[in-house]
Amino acid sequence: MPTAGIAPKTLPTLFQGTAPRLSRLCCIGLSPHLHNRFPNLTHLYLYEGSVFPGRGDHAATSWHGVHDATPFLPAFLDFLEGAPGLEELVLVHRSAASWCTCGKCRKDPEELAGRRVRMPRLRRITFGEYAWANAGRILRYVVPAKRVTVQTDGAEGHTGNFMYDVLSLLTPDAGFLGHLAGITEVALWLREGQHCVRCRGPECELTLNLVHARIPDNTQRVTWYAVTLRREYPAMFAHAVAAALDLRRVVDLSVQMDSWGLLSVQDAQALFSSMPTVQRCTLWMDPRIHRSYWQRCLSKADVPFPELRTLHFVCNMPKDWRPWEILGLAIRRAKRGRRLEEVKLTAVASEGSVPSFVRWDVDALQVGGKRLLDYVGSLRFEQVTITSLMKAPVLKHWDGCLL
Repeated sequence: MPTAGIAPKTLPTLFQGTAPRLSRLCCIGLSPHLHNRFPNLTHLYLYEGSVFPGRGDHAATSWHGVHDATPFLPAFLDFLEGAPGLEELVLVHRSAASWCTCGKCRKDPEELAGRRVRMPRLRRITFGEYAWANAGRILRYVVPAKRVTVQTDGAEGHTGNFMYDVLSLLTPDAGFLGHLAGITEVALWLREGQHCVRCRGPECELTLNLVHARIPDNTQRVTWYAVTLRREYPAMFAHAVAAALDLRRVVDLSVQMDSWGLLSVQDAQALFSSMPTVQRCTLWMDPRIHRSYWQRCLSKADVPFPELRTLHFVCNMPKDWRPWEILGLAIRRAKRGRRLEEVKLTAVASEGSVPSFVRWDVDALQVGGKRLLDYVGSLRFEQVTITSLMKAPVLKHWDGCLL
């Protein structure tokens, strides 16, 4: 229900505190949680920028005048608890900018310690860039559906602070991670404009998808934040994920990195060490990353992934590229007692630029005088023109439209 231009105090009168048939609610410039409970609500979209255009007296009167009596976080959690059938929550643009950000209101009240709001149908939570500052804290307390997507849309690039706010929420005791148990699959994307992890178990799934502005190539426009994000954030994100989630039972791992999200060899090895039971590993080879990168990541003396059986590389390489480093890696693992059952290379290419290695005779292939099939159980080369392999999740959410 569009509510632009309605003063906050009129909302309780409009709904009289409850609306038993209301399923979808779009609030523009309003905070519906102070006095309302909507037990059959399935979709909630909050966009509060239009009522609070500035930081003058009007903004202070319309919101900050009630912050002492009704702190945002407890009131909003009460509101969510009153809508147990909620399936999608969207907080966009300046919704958080209009909430009080004083020290008192940013600090979580002591009475919330240990509180959990269980929302078994909540499958998608979307935050706009500004919404993380305060609203993101609900993730500490909300336990969503067993299969859920938490995402942020920061593509406009107004501020990068939200990227770091997300990290502070990645703790083992966070409510939105409480449903995760027995994780067996992990997919990680560290790319220009996106940091994303998806983890799955037999009865659980979480996709944490952070979409943010691309860092400009023009050095005159690169800010300190942009440089920090490019150089440090991928490692910070990967470390936070490994620290917050129990990855000791992961058997299937997929990693895609480009030159904007590249982990150092040491950081990649640290991430891999948190997943000692990986049996199947799929890695993306980016032409802008040095050809020996994955070889160095996986050639540690104690052999990362000691239980690895299948190693699959997906690549988009020039026509004359040769996978010597990858094949040498397989031989080294075998010599260290970690023989692979299968090595597979998939080339993503058009008909006119098919890498020559896909036509090699696997049976006769040698590296350094050593026949490959003496060191691996199976070796496969293939070419695809269009692939959904390793495709990153796409940001999508309800836009608040009721038509």
